[in-house]
Amino acid sequence: MSTNNTTAFPETINGVRAFFNSIPSQTDKLRYVLGRLTKPIAPRLAEATVVNCVDTEHYEWDHSKLTEIGLNVFASGDLRQYANTLEANAENMLKEIYFYHFRMLPNAHCINEKFCPGNPEANRFGNTRFATYAEGKAMLTECFNWDINQGRPQDGKCPSILIGHALHNDTGGLEETIGFDPYASGTVVATLDTQQMAREMGIYNPAGSRHEIGLRDLCYHFKIPYRDSHTASNDAAYTIISAIYMALYGRDMPKTGKTVLHSIEAVEATSRMYSNARFGISRYCTRCHRTNHFKKDCHARIPPCHKCQARRTPGRDGTLPDVHWFTKGRRAHLPEDCTWGSSIKVLHGLTRRTDWRDTS
Repeated sequence: MSTNNTTAFPETINGVRAFFNSIPSQTDKLRYVLGRLTKPIAPRLAEATVVNCVDTEHYEWDHSKLTEIGLNVFASGDLRQYANTLEANAENMLKEIYFYHFRMLPNAHCINEKFCPGNPEANRFGNTRFATYAEGKAMLTECFNWDINQGRPQDGKCPSILIGHALHNDTGGLEETIGFDPYASGTVVATLDTQQMAREMGIYNPAGSRHEIGLRDLCYHFKIPYRDSHTASNDAAYTIISAIYMALYGRDMPKTGKTVLHSIEAVEATSRMYSNARFGISRYCTRCHRTNHFKKDCHARIPPCHKCQARRTPGRDGTLPDVHWFTKGRRAHLPEDCTWGSSIKVLHGLTRRTDWRDTS
């Protein structure tokens, strides 16, 4: 890649960062990345920008347990090629995005069912992998450290843009749980948040402009099917698609002969064919911990959880039930996966939880 130009910004990461800082609007920053905004003063290195969209899920009873990471990645050049030849609903652009879904092995058995219910087995974008904390950190670190020219690290790293929805929740959680700080690499040249982008477009929370818009309402605005939410890859996908639609179309989607639903379903199908990560493993049973099948196919005999048995309460006749219901069938679990204590502590105020409201 040539780095000879005469712009006011040097051909360095800091120069690209200064260039993006000169664009006041977050939406305009993304417009430039997508090739819909021309900036003659842009350094050539800015054309090598990589965009990373991140979403995370934590266990609702214990936020120190990271359960999922959703990551969408695309290179500016891959989407720029369609800047002037957009298909309906930008379908050809969206198909160039790589969608990754990781479930954290230590906490894969922790399922959110009460406050922010989500089904990690209902991932719609890309393919699910089960990864350790170390693998999750390594994967994210790699995505923020792409070589400009593959195989030639001496040529430097690509500038990266971090995007999310209420992003501070995700970046803070990643640093606290797996020790990953996206800014530590020094490659991040801009940070975009779809809540701020929505404000720039005049898209507000139905409850009023004083409230930040949730991801669900933002998707409804653009008629994006908001299905199987609170699954990290799905939410990351809805975030990046909403951001791209705001950058391409502004406040209102143009009318086409194809519904957004059909376009998104086509993107889902494409992502499952081409978005394959090399980190983690593809199969893991959260019931017996084997790596050759999933929980729905598990026929292993799991002995009753001694932790649950120890917490049995007497019936009206004063006798203890034979086995706690949590130890039977699909609810059977190994003692190290027992989650009974976490929920009881929160319900009885022994563990403080301050974020009950679902803002998506």
